[in-house]
Amino acid sequence: MASVADCLAEAPLAEHTGVVLKDLDRVPFVVHHLCSSTEKVVLRFFRQNGIPCHVVAELWSFENVKSFVLENVGVAIVLRITVMES
Repeated sequence: MASVADCLAEAPLAEHTGVVLKDLDRVPFVVHHLCSSTEKVVLRFFRQNGIPCHVVAELWSFENVKSFVLENVGVAIVLRITVMES
C-alpha cells in the first residue's frame, strides 16, 4: 500500500510551492462526518471568499478519509496528528 507521503507527492496540488484558497476551486473534498465544527469552519471560509467547496464524500472514520485521499477521490483538511502515523 502506498504511503500518505507517496500519494501526496503525486497529487495535483503537490507541484505548488504554496496553495491559496482559489487553488482549491473545483477540487473534490472528503470530510469526516463527526467533525462538524471543522467542516463548518472550512465551509464558511470557502463561502466567505466566494469559492465553492465541493464535498464528494462524508465519511465516518479518519481511516476512511485517509483511504479516500490515498485513492485520489479528493483532498481532506484534517489535524496533522491524523496523518502523522501513516
